[in-house]
Amino acid sequence: AYYLPLDVFTDSTGRIFILAHYFNGVAPNVYGYRIFVRSTAGTWADYPLYTQSTTTASLDLYGAICELEDNSIIVSHWLPNTAGTKAQIQTWRSTDGSTWSKISSQALDDALDIGSTFGAGNSGYEVQKTRMRSIDGQILLITHLLGHNTTPSSTDLVGQWVSVDGGTSFQ
Repeated sequence: AYYLPLDVFTDSTGRIFILAHYFNGVAPNVYGYRIFVRSTAGTWADYPLYTQSTTTASLDLYGAICELEDNSIIVSHWLPNTAGTKAQIQTWRSTDGSTWSKISSQALDDALDIGSTFGAGNSGYEVQKTRMRSIDGQILLITHLLGHNTTPSSTDLVGQWVSVDGGTSFQ
């Protein structure tokens, strides 16, 4: 199994949370997200957040984790459709760090086009690192995107979305 840390933070009680991409590396391929939590006593626990079996490996998964003002923990992660042409944000919330509830499977108004390849005039994006932070009841989600259109001198872009409903939707 392979784990790729995506985001980390320390909550208000001193626990350390790590959001990691998981890939088992054997057929049938299983990939997804796991949460690793280090207690204030120094012990580690891990919790599956999302898993999916597929015939092809999907290593282009990114997500973010943060604490809300009510001390609940929120995770947002990208999830490609089965055709690999669109990606949507799923969000999860926990009040204890071990039990996670999905609060949205389609948090964006429109899915992000990820189906094209790099080339002059091509549409779509490649999703890169994602970060999320909450302040005063607003959650900011930022993602580094690589535009597939290679005509501009730089294809590095920043995607920004904000949620005012606790992560149920991002505009």
